[in-house]
Amino acid sequence: MSDAPLYSARVRTTEAMVRRAVRVFLWRRVYARSWLWLGVVALLFVSVVVEAGSVAVLLVACAIGGIFLWLQWANTLKRVRRMTPPEANVTFAEAKMTLSSSAGRATLAWPDCTEMWDLGGVLMLFSAPFQFILLPLDGLSPEMVAFVRARLPRSRAA
Repeated sequence: MSDAPLYSARVRTTEAMVRRAVRVFLWRRVYARSWLWLGVVALLFVSVVVEAGSVAVLLVACAIGGIFLWLQWANTLKRVRRMTPPEANVTFAEAKMTLSSSAGRATLAWPDCTEMWDLGGVLMLFSAPFQFILLPLDGLSPEMVAFVRARLPRSRAA
């Protein structure tokens, strides 16, 4: 596979786009799974005599989890706000995709993309369960979008 760029474009990221992506991500990856764990914990508490210390540990763990999620949200928005302007150059090659902006550079080899979520106007490309790159579709030609989708067969609509 060649590393020579086949397509190149400039895309714009908005704070609203990032907020929506993070909300969808939190709902699908964290909150949906949290209900399952909450059910397991509830069953454990029903079957075991609850001591005050156990409840305190559970409350502290929930608070730490909430703080972690808030920090994740805040850091994602901070990265977008650091982009001046909030635009990125994107290049597509047979083997990979590269986004570069004032906030940094990210390269994703197509085989490393484990999942794609289509949020309508933006794609979330995952390289790990909790790592994703946002690819705004505004600014991409229809053939560029088809090129990307052909390399990422697993898709989930929002």
